[in-house]
Amino acid sequence: MGEIQYTCDELGEEVDIHFEFNHERQKFLPYNRLQELVVHEKVNGALRDAAVQDAPVLLDFVTRLARKTFLILILMSTVKDKKIHLLRELMANGFTDEWLPVEFTVDRKSQQWTLSSINSPENPTGLLSPEWTRTVRDAFERYQRQIAVPFFDTTAKFYFSFPPGTIMPYLKAPLKPQGRGFFGEVSCYEMHSAHIRFPGSSANAEKPSIKLAVKKANDNADLAKFFRKEAENLNALKNNTTPNLIKPIAAYEINGDKCLLFPWADGGSLSNCWRCWKAGPLDPAGMEWIVNQFRGIFLALGQLHDSNCRHGDLKPDNILWFKDARNKGELQIADLGLATFHQLDADTRKREELVIQTTTPTGTRRYQAPETDGEQYHRSNPPRSRSYDMWSMGCVMFELLIWLAYGNDDVETFQRSTPDFFWERVSNSTTFNKTYSINPVVKQCIDIMRKDFPRNTVYGDLFDLISHQLLVFNPSNDQTPSEAHRLTAHETEALLNDISRRLEDPWYIPLRSSRYPRFQRNGGLFPSDQRSRNKADYQKIVSIAFPRVQARNRPANVHQLESKFNDVWDSTPDEDLAAKLSKTTLWRQLQPTQDGDTRLCNRCTAMNMANLAGPWVFQQGCGLCNLVRQALQRAHMPLSSRLQLQRGTIHAENGSDLLSIYKPPGI
Repeated sequence: MGEIQYTCDELGEEVDIHFEFNHERQKFLPYNRLQELVVHEKVNGALRDAAVQDAPVLLDFVTRLARKTFLILILMSTVKDKKIHLLRELMANGFTDEWLPVEFTVDRKSQQWTLSSINSPENPTGLLSPEWTRTVRDAFERYQRQIAVPFFDTTAKFYFSFPPGTIMPYLKAPLKPQGRGFFGEVSCYEMHSAHIRFPGSSANAEKPSIKLAVKKANDNADLAKFFRKEAENLNALKNNTTPNLIKPIAAYEINGDKCLLFPWADGGSLSNCWRCWKAGPLDPAGMEWIVNQFRGIFLALGQLHDSNCRHGDLKPDNILWFKDARNKGELQIADLGLATFHQLDADTRKREELVIQTTTPTGTRRYQAPETDGEQYHRSNPPRSRSYDMWSMGCVMFELLIWLAYGNDDVETFQRSTPDFFWERVSNSTTFNKTYSINPVVKQCIDIMRKDFPRNTVYGDLFDLISHQLLVFNPSNDQTPSEAHRLTAHETEALLNDISRRLEDPWYIPLRSSRYPRFQRNGGLFPSDQRSRNKADYQKIVSIAFPRVQARNRPANVHQLESKFNDVWDSTPDEDLAAKLSKTTLWRQLQPTQDGDTRLCNRCTAMNMANLAGPWVFQQGCGLCNLVRQALQRAHMPLSSRLQLQRGTIHAENGSDLLSIYKPPGI
């Protein structure tokens, strides 16, 4: 049988059949169709149909260098007017697919039209013959958008500047962003699988689309100024082989939008992982997985620090979970954001003169290190050290340990109970001579854990690492090992590696049921071998709420607009929420001992607290009267001070808060 002959019109119809629509209902030809449509027999048939001279030479030119260009000319052709003979002129000008997309310009004096590449100005300009009429030029520009659609490959080009009208190969777009931050918004788009190639994408090659995280920068002139530079810095990460660091795919600008492309984590963040494994990993395999994932995270963080880079906003929501079919997979550091890299040279010092500096914007407050105290007095954020990241990771690991030992309910209880920092400034310290202590709620948790986690167990070793070597107030700015400073990322990774090896010992992971604490009547813990294996079996004791953390000395967020409002925050009682919190494990552990009077005088028993106004009338032997007396003495206020009750808090008429009132359910 002879070779099947393809006409230009038949090939054009076949191209049209393979067009797909993107998320904006724009037609485009998927990249993988080029291999099917531009083959020897089809190109040769079309060249014969058009009676083109030098067909063998053009056949070689098309199949090697001009597949997209060939299809553009096919779509421009009609039965009576075939345009693929223009290939000879383009080949003579040195034209290849690398020129696409192109633009047409005219010399107004000579009225000579030329063809030039938009993205590759280094390519020569091609002079055009009179055959390139207005309709021909317009048709070429129209069809090139449908054929020369962007292709992203992490082994090739990273940064792109797409001209207006570029058709993006996204098949689906979200109705609204999945998240917003200082840099901008993050959305999950689905890109045609034939238009992207990155490590791990081959597993989804058979799927029609691949989910991607598209991070679009806010419309801010100062951010735009640094976008190109930071895109180049992120490009250096794509060759990093550490599995626990997310790799950027590409950066591009189009129609004024500035976007970064990353793989999409179907599992969400570390917080989602904790919610999915609500009770924590109950088997040795799960414990080994989570410990090794954090070991890898510190390995990746150490490599970033070695490259004069720090993250600056580490928190559970910035550790992504790429889960597998077994609900494990990989945890990856993400959201390096703008201004990630800090070159320790004159270039950094020059940037410090600008309003937007090479510093990561203020992140979630609770995970910030005490070094941020006083940032509100700076014109802009001072650069944060790599040791800052280690404090943040200490906070993350503290919550990880709560999850491992008690489950996600207690993680969420702890997070609600500590809305601000893990630290507080000591009240008698000054702006210029500041000292710090652990947040009272965190301190109470540490005290409970110290009793609850025996040494030479995975929980005890993780507790020692977190409480004694990460949540340390003296940072190590020079990254030299010292017992008086926080550990470096590499030192932490080495300790986690030792913990991981010890997980092979079955006695290293205590039975989970033996760790649920049970309180004696005096508030103390029973010995571990006498503890109840039933989480609901607890002694009911009189309790007060978590200590209130005053807001007056809190550092302000440097990105907040100047305001005339006082930075004093009040709590609003929520009885439903309080009832739920009172049933969780960690809440019961944090209840204090009953070491004072619990009786109430007749006045306090019958008193309507809502109508409290004026001096307190103290009665001997009354527990509440005694608490109010102690609160006034601590505040160095006279016992005759006029008091009021508002939102569950007794305070002086001058505004000083003295005491929070909490009544346990069932009392």
